[in-house]
Amino acid sequence: MRPLRFYVACGLTQASFEFKDFVISFKERIKKECGIEIFEFVGLTAGTPSEVYETDIAYVEQADGIIAILDVPAIGLGMEIDHAINSNKPLLCLAHKDASVTRMIKGANDLGLLTFATYVDLDSAVALVKQFIATKVPTIRKTQNQ
Repeated sequence: MRPLRFYVACGLTQASFEFKDFVISFKERIKKECGIEIFEFVGLTAGTPSEVYETDIAYVEQADGIIAILDVPAIGLGMEIDHAINSNKPLLCLAHKDASVTRMIKGANDLGLLTFATYVDLDSAVALVKQFIATKVPTIRKTQNQ
């Protein structure tokens, strides 16, 4: 059985270097500690806008699950979250405890369309991913086998 594949979505256009470094460390840690594959971003410099859109949507569709980091608001991130919800993908939305998060995300969590959680630091963010995978893997594996 192949490893689970996840897409980590986040706003990059307005993100600080500190946030981008956090995302790199986060992806490395969850790859190593959770034994999952992570799709890589096209990024801010590679590809045309059309290629970025097509790649990101394809990653959402191909992923077994989505992890969205909501610390930096972004319309593209919202589009990816919406696509994940409409594709019935297991979706974990994480936000730093001090981040301002839209009520749309909190409402989608209340309706069971996604899982929303806040983190304090890198260790707590990774722990939340481990917990999410532990509770969602049976559902994800069942979907893989269909």
